[in-house]
Amino acid sequence: MAWKTLLDDARWNHRDNPDRADELVGRAIRRAEAETEAAERVRAFESIADYLDGRERWTEASMLYGRLIDLLRENHVSPDELAARLARHAEIASSAGDLESAAKLLEEALSLWRESSRSTLERGAAWYEQLAEARSAAARHIAASAARSRAAELCIEASGEYYQPRVMRHARSDGTVEYAVHDVYFSLYGDVKGYTQHARSPRMPSVAALQQWLEETLPVAATGVVCGDLGYMHYAPDLAQWLRHVQEEPLDYERDPEDEV
Repeated sequence: MAWKTLLDDARWNHRDNPDRADELVGRAIRRAEAETEAAERVRAFESIADYLDGRERWTEASMLYGRLIDLLRENHVSPDELAARLARHAEIASSAGDLESAAKLLEEALSLWRESSRSTLERGAAWYEQLAEARSAAARHIAASAARSRAAELCIEASGEYYQPRVMRHARSDGTVEYAVHDVYFSLYGDVKGYTQHARSPRMPSVAALQQWLEETLPVAATGVVCGDLGYMHYAPDLAQWLRHVQEEPLDYERDPEDEV
């Protein structure tokens, strides 16, 4: 493992001499390329890429990690292992500013994750959140919103619950009633476990008026629309999801069901 000796020399003995460290790393890469065992080449490329990542040499680290991914494909590693390495490559590519490549790597990792029977919900949620960050940084706000929503769904599902955007009925002190969309959390048995304190949509005097607002606003929501009690930006995927549930029976907004005796 001559590559490791060279890498350790660069890491530990030449921290204050980057030119010498670069020379040693270049030699380490060439030694790694000469390794006959594919598994050893993978280990070498990953170790060197991680070292370069730590030195904020992200473009070089990303190129080396790409070669590592190619080796893994050639050796037909398990989908779970390939997905994990793709997600790691996406982190490095994102640091290098290559947001489009990062997003494509994450989408492939998530495709493998969806097909795997061994992958965890937490892993999928983390990768969707990572994808949302890459899309948001690239000003792809609609795609970012969709990825972030999916991450939230998986986090909730992993906790033994799920959520839906549902219309809630607000009884005001003056006797009038308002309807608005909230995120409502259910147990896997369908019992309401809680809901967001603040409405995500505008409050309307009827479900029909709320549905009309959603239908009229959806076509212009591609660049985002500010709405709800807190004035957050929402995008077309959010409104489309709300529309899918707007005709379900409204729930009464009271206090958090968890607080009920």
